[in-house]
This record gives sequence, C-alpha cells and structure tokens, in this order.
Amino acid sequence: MQTLKKALKNPKLRIALQLTVTIVVLIVLFKSINLSSLVQILRSVKIWPLLFSLLATFLMRILWAYQISITQEPMDMHFSIYAIFRIQLIATFYSLVLPGDLLAGGVSWYKLSRPDRKYIEAGALLIFFRLVQISCLVFIGLVVALWDQQIGAPEFRALIIFGLSGIVIMWILYFSNRVTGIFDFIANKVKGNASFLTSVFDNVESLLNTILKFRALGIKRLLSVFGVSLTAQLLGLVYFFSIARAVDIQLPFFVIGWISTFVTIVQMIPISIAGLGIREASYAVLLSEYGISPEQAISYSITIFAVFIIVGLVGGLFELSDIYRNWQRRNKPEKVHNKDISN
Repeated sequence: MQTLKKALKNPKLRIALQLTVTIVVLIVLFKSINLSSLVQILRSVKIWPLLFSLLATFLMRILWAYQISITQEPMDMHFSIYAIFRIQLIATFYSLVLPGDLLAGGVSWYKLSRPDRKYIEAGALLIFFRLVQISCLVFIGLVVALWDQQIGAPEFRALIIFGLSGIVIMWILYFSNRVTGIFDFIANKVKGNASFLTSVFDNVESLLNTILKFRALGIKRLLSVFGVSLTAQLLGLVYFFSIARAVDIQLPFFVIGWISTFVTIVQMIPISIAGLGIREASYAVLLSEYGISPEQAISYSITIFAVFIIVGLVGGLFELSDIYRNWQRRNKPEKVHNKDISN
C-alpha cells in the first residue's frame, strides 16, 4: 500500500496512469458502438442550439468571475471582473493539456497570486469559490433529480432530500459562530480514539480557519454570492440541455440536468486526461436508462468536449496575448538603452 502511495506521488507515473485509463476506456467504448452511426449523428448536429450553448457557457463564466470579484475583499485582492474572466478562460485552456482539473486550477492560483505575491490569499479565495461552486452544483442537481419520475423509489428520494438538507445545514453552520466549537468537539473526540487522524484534523482546522475569514463579507454579501453561483449553475444546465437538443436527444430538462450534474462531479476525479473516457462511459450508461443509444450518448459527450475546446482556445488566445505583451515589456528597455548609446 505504501509503495502504491509513493508511486502515485510521482507526477510522470500519475500522468502515465491517467493516459492509460483514458486510452483503454475509449478503445473499449468505440469498439462496442457503431462508428458510422456516431459519425452520422455528429455530422447532423444542429448549429443554433450549439451556438446557444456557447453563449450560455460564456455567460456562466462571467457570473463565476463576478462571484470571485465580490468575495476577494477579505483577502485584500482587487481584480476586475474582466481580469478574472480572462484568467478563468486561460485555466480552461490549460485544462485541455494538463492532466486533471486541480492542475488547471493551479494556473488560476498562480495568475491571481502573482501580481502582489498573495499566494495564501489566492489559494483561500479559490478554495472558497470551489466549495460554493460544488455545493450549488450538487444542490441544483439534486433539486432537478426530484422532478424525474423515473427515480420513483422512496429510498432514492429520501436520499436526495437528505443530501439537500446536508448542504443547507453545512452552510448554516458556516454562518453560525458555533461552527468552530462543533468542529473542535468532533476533532477532540476523534483524536482521542484515533490519534493517527491528528494531522488530518489539524490540516482541516487550518483550512477551516482560512475559509471562515470570508464571513467578514457579511450575510447579505454571502447570500448574493450563493445567488450568483446558483444562477451560474442553472445556466450550466441550460448549456447541457442546448447541446442535448443539438444532437437530437429529446429528454426533459430535469433529466439532462441531474445526469449532467452527476457526470460533471464524476469527471472531477483525476483518473483520466481532461475527463475523456470517463465522461463518455458515464453518459452512455446513464442515458441508456432513458432509451438513448450509446452512439447518441457518446456524440453528446463529444459535442460537450468540442464546446469546451472552443472555450479553451479562446483562453489560449488570451494567454498568447499575455505572453506577447510580457515579451514586449522585457525587450522595450533594451531597445531604449541601445538608442541612448547610439546617440
């Protein structure tokens, strides 16, 4: 077990494993479907729903940029909405080439922390943003899942309601001044019975203390943060629904909503390159329960990835622009200096 842990800490080996998983899953998937049917579906993609999905995904990122901008005050950071939007698109570009969403998140952290060298503050800001984002994503996904009549078993619906309640309670505790006391009580109980978890709870406590700094925003500002995040996630569901219509998947909005939410969460697990293979397999399995063929499900996933590539390429253009401007800055003083010498 220790050997496996050490091996997974090796970046090259981890990338090789992710690449292997991606290739193996894709080979198995494409061998099990009719490729000519898949190509035919992709050729008949409807352009207007696809363009609408592009608009939705850019609007969603603008809202995320606004969300970060209104939460940066406790960290004494002062980025404009446009600057944050650019950084997000650049991070999307790197997520196309870097193995794992977390590494791409490292790009956002670097660009936010670099101007004033606020490394801890930028990390805390992104962690808080990610916690709110994932909470709202899961919340919206669970809400739309309740509307799916196919999830009719009482135990499933009870589990969904339990999940919704858990998210609400977690953030109520965050707003409450008792949250640190509750955490200390649990931590002391666990440490007393399992001393090997001491370092884990110490790290969690350090993270919690950092996250609690955002309470300085006040209840009204924090509620507006959640409102913006929920709106962004709803736009995300519109994005997925538009792509479903583009490939002629005629399923209700709430079905596409909860399935896409589930797959989005699954592909956050860094076990493949850019979620490839895992995303396609997940959609093929889940959509088959609603009578959607594997070819149509995989074409849906490929179209999602194609839109993601377009967004990433826009970020790549921003990054090239930044690289060029930095190159100009580095070379301009030298040209001025040479001119002075010649005179």
